[in-house]
Parts: sequence; C-alpha cells; structure tokens
Amino acid sequence: MPEPPGQRFGDALRDYGETGRVANRYLVVLATPQSWQGPWTEAARPFTMGLPSPDAKPLVGHELRRRGASHRISWLDDRAFEGIWESNPPAQDARRLAWIIQEAAEGDDKSAIVDEFRGWHQHIGALLSPSQQGPGEPTLVATRSMVWAGALLHGGTKRSVIQAADMLLDNLKLSREPVDVLSDATSSRRLEAAHLTPNGDHVFHNTNKHDLAPAILRHLWEEFPTQRELLRTWAVAVAADQSLPDNDARIVASSLLNLATEVHDNTIIDSIGRDLAEHRRSLAVEVLTSAALDPEIGRYVRNRLYRWMTVKKPPAELVALVTEICGGELALRQPAIAVTRLARAATHSAYSSQPMVEAFAKLSEVNPAEVAKALKTWLEEQQPKRHALVSFLALASSPVGARLLLDTTNERDGRARFVRAWQQLLKDDDAWEAADTQLTRWGSDAEKGELPDDQLIDLLADVYEPKIYRSSLKRFFARDEEFQQTFWGKILEAAVIRNHERHKEAAE
Repeated sequence: MPEPPGQRFGDALRDYGETGRVANRYLVVLATPQSWQGPWTEAARPFTMGLPSPDAKPLVGHELRRRGASHRISWLDDRAFEGIWESNPPAQDARRLAWIIQEAAEGDDKSAIVDEFRGWHQHIGALLSPSQQGPGEPTLVATRSMVWAGALLHGGTKRSVIQAADMLLDNLKLSREPVDVLSDATSSRRLEAAHLTPNGDHVFHNTNKHDLAPAILRHLWEEFPTQRELLRTWAVAVAADQSLPDNDARIVASSLLNLATEVHDNTIIDSIGRDLAEHRRSLAVEVLTSAALDPEIGRYVRNRLYRWMTVKKPPAELVALVTEICGGELALRQPAIAVTRLARAATHSAYSSQPMVEAFAKLSEVNPAEVAKALKTWLEEQQPKRHALVSFLALASSPVGARLLLDTTNERDGRARFVRAWQQLLKDDDAWEAADTQLTRWGSDAEKGELPDDQLIDLLADVYEPKIYRSSLKRFFARDEEFQQTFWGKILEAAVIRNHERHKEAAE
C-alpha cells in the first residue's frame, strides 16, 4: 500500500488552487468523507465544503413521485420505516428503497419491505438456523451449504446445486465417503430444508423475495469475513468444474461477478479470470466480456483486465483471455478501451500469437482509425518497445491489418515508423523468425496480386537498405538466373542502389 500524503501535499494543493484562481482556472477535488482524511486536509479546510447525503425520507418521497408512485408516499409514515429514517441511509440506498416500495404488492407487509431493503437479514437468519434437527434431518452445516449453493446457482439444475453443496462440504474437510452420504439426509430433504423450490429440473430460492439469492451471498461474505478465501476458492471451483453444464457454470460466474462489485472484492474477479481461463476459457471470455460492458459492474471488470496485464509475468492463460476479450465484442463497443488493454497484453505475448492476430484484425475492421492512432504513439520511439512490435507484427499477419499498415506509409513519418518497426523485428532475437516468415507471406501475396507489389518493393527496399539482415540473407542468394526479375530480386536491386547512393552522398 502506498504511504498516505503528508502536510506538504495539502500545502501544495492549496497553492496550486490559489495560483490557478488568478488565471481563472479552478481546481475542484471530489472525495468521500472516508477518503478525505489525513494531515493534508488541514491546509484545505478553509475552502472545503461538506456535502452530506440528503435526508432519506423526503428523497424517497421525491423518487416515488418521479416514478409515478405518489400514492405510496403515505407508506413512509408507517412505524416499520422509523429505524431507516433514524439511520438516514445514503442517497443511493434511499433510491433503492423507493424502487422496492414501488415494486411491492399493494397488500405487502411493510416489515417485509424493510427486510428486503436491509438485505433479507431476518429471512436469511431463519434459513441458516433451521428449527428441525435430528434423525433423518440434514445437519446444520449441510443445510447451510445447500442454502449457499442454491444462492450461487439460483435457477441452476438440481444436480449442480447438490454437487456444489457437496463440494463445499469437501472443502470443509467433512467426510463424504459413501457411508456418510447414504446415512445423511436425502438430497430432496436437504433441498427442502434449505427452502429451495424446484421448477422442473431447476431449483430456486424464494422468487417472491426480490434479489434474495445475491443477498444470501452478500450475507455469507459479510458474516464470515475470515473464511472468504475458502469460500472464494469453493465458488470459483464450482464454475471451473467441467462436469457442470455450461449454463450452470455461467450462472455461477455471473453471481460471483455481481458479488465482487457489491462487496468490493477484486480477488473474486481475479480468481474467475485465472481459474476459468485455465479450465473454461470460452466461458471466461463470454462472462467477462458481458460484465465488462455492463453499466453497473463494467468499470470494475475493465479495471481488472487492465491490472492483470501490469504484473511482471501474468499466466499465459490470462494473457490469452484478455487478448480474446479485447478482440471480441469489447472491440465493437469500446474500441479505445480494447486497444489500451490489448497493448498491455502484447507485452506478454509471443510474436506469433494467433489470439493477438485475431484481436488486431477485429479492431482494424471495426475502428481502423483508433488502431492507427495507437500504433503511431507506440512506434514513435527510435527503439519501439515490445508491445509495439508485437502489435505491429500481429497487424501484419492479417489481410485487413496489412492494408492498415500500408495505409500508414502514405505520410513520411508513417513510412519511417513502418521501416523502423520491420528493422527492429528483423534484428530481435525473439522476433526475427516470425517477422521473416510474415515477410515471405507478404512476398507471395504481392506476387499473386493480393498486395500492391510496387508499393511493397519500394518500402522493403528501405527496410533492407542499411544491411541485409542475417535472418533474410538466404532469400537474396538465389541461384536462379531470373531472380533479379522476382519480387525479392527487385527489392535487392533497389536496396543496393539506395545503399550506393547513400554512401556517395556521404562521401561528397
């Protein structure tokens, strides 16, 4: 964790603001009361404005009016809500309460509305503390495991819910030998004890209680904070288990992503990415793409995609996962975000990475301007970094990417970047073989008329003019008498002439 700023930071912040004010430039810092604490805040105290959350009751009334539910404003005077008004919840929670009141049935008990607002604590407490115990009844921990598994797999198949509950019991080191299973309560009784309702082959928690399943998972994380690592390992292992049907694994992954944002636990998202990428990558791409584009949790997930690629050596499966996500729907909907994360992934990718080729091909199709702009920035340095060269070669490896690269050479600076990138690739120990292979393909495509041969000959003569790179030496030693008339023969001739003219100019 970084060290918190000291007094000097506050003084510098104040001075910067005062200097800007003279120039009609105003600095505004927005922060929560929890984060705006420390010695630096003293210097800013004279111009710090507190903006407390508005009173909850009038705010809920206003929201009901806005939602067309003015006839329910009188409900707010019910004694069941007194505790809520006394605690004065923040504006976001007050708006959620208004939604709950609006959605409630006309004859609903007001205490049920309060229980839903507070996360169904009373109902969840009753689920986790069943009154019936004894012979033929499931044990307390068996009932609780079924309650939690049902919340994790809300709407999943009965078999998967039972399997998930048993996996948790295994993680708790409870014996599940055949004799233990057969002497325990039946699966049907365990489902019944957990108040899980079957609908065909699927089971649900009480669907009349809005968002009960996510509330149960949130309650589990909040009430057992010392067991979060065990719970996280269990839940992600359920999703990664390949014996689970894809639809059920999808339910688990979605439940966990929502839980991660509600309880601000990024390690859940990290576990989903790491473990699903290894065992069910296509599913991981699907659920994380959907989550990255979600208006509620998208910001959190996109941040994790970026952070995963900033570590020194991320797992290869994770790099491939981020690459595929950036080359999918994210490229269509958020191309700038996709390009940024793809650049990070390129740092850890092989020069011949097929997922990288496919991702850049997709981005080049949907938003070539964004790719060209990024490439211009990446290749600006005299010694382009690895991510720039990996990205360049990935573009060169697809027809749409090759056309984009050739289009960038219409300007002098773009031509210089193009030549410099190929030269760097050809003298890089890790890259030259993949680059040489791709240039051979370009030559074949040019001879077949699929790429403009005159333009390529002109460009590649510049690439090879300073010296014939070791990786490509053999291509210029052809014994064929007609070699000079071939694509590579013309490049060699142009490169030799340019090299001679350069030396002549230098001598003069």
